[in-house]
Amino acid sequence: MEDRNTKYFHGVMIIRRKRNKYHMLKDANDNWISDHTQLDVMITCFYKALYFDDDLYIPFVVAGAFPQREVKDLQRMMASPE
Repeated sequence: MEDRNTKYFHGVMIIRRKRNKYHMLKDANDNWISDHTQLDVMITCFYKALYFDDDLYIPFVVAGAFPQREVKDLQRMMASPE
């Protein structure tokens, strides 16, 4: 006995796989590139630039981002409600 759901989902996956392939991409100069070798180079350069570590690290600092509270205000906030 065959499983009809499996055959259906396999067919859906095959169609999606064909639809998700890119045969042409635009380069930085808005030219369409369809040569597989040029596409490989273009994609490799894109991801190298995306993940390139340029040693530019800007830490996220929250010091001074919030207003200072006086001690009496802090004590009032921490006091249990009556």
